[in-house]
Amino acid sequence: MINICKVKKDKAVIGFEFVLASSIAGIDVVSWDKLAASNLFLHSTYLKCIETCGPKNLHHKYFSIQDEKGTAAIFYFQIIDFSGNSFGTAIEKKGETNALKSQFKKLLKRNAKNFDIRLLVSGNTFISGEHGFAFRDDVDSSAVFQLIHYASKLIIDGEKKNEKITAILVKDFTDAAKYNSAFLDKKKYYKFTAEPVMVVNVNSSWNVFNDYLAALSSKYKKRAAAIFKNGTVLKRVSFNSDNIKSNADVINKLYLSVYNNARFRPAALDAAYFAAMQKALPNQFFFTAYYLDNTIVAFRTSFLNKHILEAHFIGLDYEKNKTYNIYPNILYDYLNEAIYLKASKLHFGRTAAEMKSNTGAVPVNLVCFGRHRNAIHNHLIKPFLGHSEPEPWVQRNPFK
Repeated sequence: MINICKVKKDKAVIGFEFVLASSIAGIDVVSWDKLAASNLFLHSTYLKCIETCGPKNLHHKYFSIQDEKGTAAIFYFQIIDFSGNSFGTAIEKKGETNALKSQFKKLLKRNAKNFDIRLLVSGNTFISGEHGFAFRDDVDSSAVFQLIHYASKLIIDGEKKNEKITAILVKDFTDAAKYNSAFLDKKKYYKFTAEPVMVVNVNSSWNVFNDYLAALSSKYKKRAAAIFKNGTVLKRVSFNSDNIKSNADVINKLYLSVYNNARFRPAALDAAYFAAMQKALPNQFFFTAYYLDNTIVAFRTSFLNKHILEAHFIGLDYEKNKTYNIYPNILYDYLNEAIYLKASKLHFGRTAAEMKSNTGAVPVNLVCFGRHRNAIHNHLIKPFLGHSEPEPWVQRNPFK
């Protein structure tokens, strides 16, 4: 196993050469994609789409490490400029029992317009999971956090001429200890747990959707049948890039209805992003529109990342959802799609954990690390990081 770095007095990382770029055009795409081969969300095709068609308040940094054999490791960062309004329903929720958090939320809500943050994210804001780095097979990956910290310092120094970076977020890890997370403790990062990702382990014996339904207990089978009955009038249509563009106005409206209801909303996407993804990744990105009569009332999107189906963003008419159970139908449709595509797992993402558990999803906890660049502010944010922790909910088991 090759060690690609040494840490000298915890101040400098030495023993390798690196490339730091602000655009995918500034990196060696061939060597980058070699390391990203097993992760769609690190592949240059995906990154180019999000770079060119993503939100205007989102910026990108690409960091690669070189040794005598070539590219040894790659890291992807995002910089997001957002205000207090981005906290969405998180600051609107009532009934906070923690006095400090309650006062913080009131202060944040009153000053939302003047509360600006420039956040450096190690990983991807739009996808849950470890999608921020990749290593060559013969490289020891235990120095991940040292390298993330080092790259962050380089990025922060390079951004001093622009708006200064306020805080750093390192996300999302199922087993942070294997990467020596104690290093981040020494650097005053605070560890916290966000909402879990809800995951369905797709049984290999489910060849068609009816096999999944047969595995449900009678109670949940009846529940699913009632949901399907309410959604019988919905027509599902797969959209290509041109379809998405021609229906951009309604897609944007449905997307924003969900986005504006989110607990945390740092950056908004739009139909142009979905169209670009579908065109660039026609066999890995899927867009399904839901029609009621001749009107689009919802849509869902997904990525096939090797053997994992990732449920992506949705749009929804909440009024129509009350009558036709559109959202529960969408969840079951994701399952149907996962089975059809022979995926071994379906990642539902965060939010609505209890409802997703009704379909057989189980929670997978992800650990994040955060710190404010100002030492005093960093000390003050510690009590509030728990604010992002999941709400209480009941885990369901729908299977026999």
